Amino acid sequence: MTKMKFFASFLLFCLILTFAAPLASAIDDVPEISAKSVIIAEPESGEVVYEKNADDRVDIASLTKMMTALIVLEEADMDSVATVSYSALDALDPDSSIADLRPSEEMRVEDLLKCVLIQSANDACNVLAEHLYGSIEAFVARMNERAAELGCTNTHFMNTHGLTEDGHYSSARDLYKIALEALKHPEFLEICNTARVEIPATNIHDARVFLSTNYLISTQKVPDYVYYYAKGIKTGHTSAAGYCLTSTAEKDDVLYICVVLGSERDPETNRIGSFDDTRALYEWAFDNFSYQQMVTKSTVVAEIPVSLSSEVDYVTLVPNGSIEALLPNDFDPDEVKLDLHLDYEDGIEAPVEKGQKLGTASVTWNGKSYGEIDLVALGSASLDKTLLLIQNVKDFFARPWVLWIVIAAAALIVFYIIFLVVINSKRRRRRRSASNYRGSSRRRRY
Repeated sequence: MTKMKFFASFLLFCLILTFAAPLASAIDDVPEISAKSVIIAEPESGEVVYEKNADDRVDIASLTKMMTALIVLEEADMDSVATVSYSALDALDPDSSIADLRPSEEMRVEDLLKCVLIQSANDACNVLAEHLYGSIEAFVARMNERAAELGCTNTHFMNTHGLTEDGHYSSARDLYKIALEALKHPEFLEICNTARVEIPATNIHDARVFLSTNYLISTQKVPDYVYYYAKGIKTGHTSAAGYCLTSTAEKDDVLYICVVLGSERDPETNRIGSFDDTRALYEWAFDNFSYQQMVTKSTVVAEIPVSLSSEVDYVTLVPNGSIEALLPNDFDPDEVKLDLHLDYEDGIEAPVEKGQKLGTASVTWNGKSYGEIDLVALGSASLDKTLLLIQNVKDFFARPWVLWIVIAAAALIVFYIIFLVVINSKRRRRRRSASNYRGSSRRRRY
């Protein structure tokens, strides 16, 4: 008995492994990364392929500047000229990342924005804030307002640049939302993806040359981080935030946005974790996911019975298009579930035209909805007029009021027949009586 229990348990264990193995091998293990908070997503579909503590509120350092840049892109005139004030430079650490702006210096907004996104200049952030809203405080209030408009629920700004300050935080998911909105402005990525920029001379300062702080796109500072498929967006680092990076990468027509927060510098190799973490995540995503067809126009979904046609008994329903989604490379289309909503579940009467919409289907896979698609007739079904006539007759006599009329007419006919029988019977009796009377009279005369 003990041996039988052991054998049954062993068999059950083997079955579990059999079913679990495909799931375990479906996607390669996510690489080990030092980042504390991560999200990597495909923006066209919104598909998040990996996340780690994506809603944690953390210090974000200069990734703050994405929101500063977004408001400038949305509200400022790029050709307008801003004047540097003492208040814009006040309280900034001169050893922090700056563009060496001077009081009373005049610079175009577009050039200031390049200082913000390429040099990560804190002083340029404050100058833009005062230029747009009159004060840094008013601009920061707008930053928080805009974050709320974008659905950021774990974000609060205290300054324009991201230097550590109590109450200044965001999350990987919220920064993804901000980056996604900023990318709607083509000039945003164009500036962010610039490895080297020369800022023209101003009324006070000679021309400045800045190199990007994003080593994924530039070899001019540190050559061995470059990732060919990467573009932009923004780096950040403070002792409180660690090494942070928001970026994009595109390969084989698939684009990802990746946010890594709180990466570390390797004490042995001295490599910066934000760049290595980001590259490892991109390579993993590109290796394991691709766009695949979930439903196509040739997918037979259902059959609906057809009446009043002598050609066919049913029509086949197929999707009126296709649904494509970013899915694991070993995705099996047979696992897609279609929830049908048919307009004629019990059948349809001819005529039916090819391509006629006859319902919809909700598409789900692995518990996630991928939208709804129309279902149309694959072929046609013409109307047989003889069958239509027969059906019309049947339908006519199937109506309750017609049945009552027929019953009433039948009853009248029966009553009429009975009436005729009674009348004829009386007439015959009268004739017999008259005949008998005339016969008896004749007999009396003899």
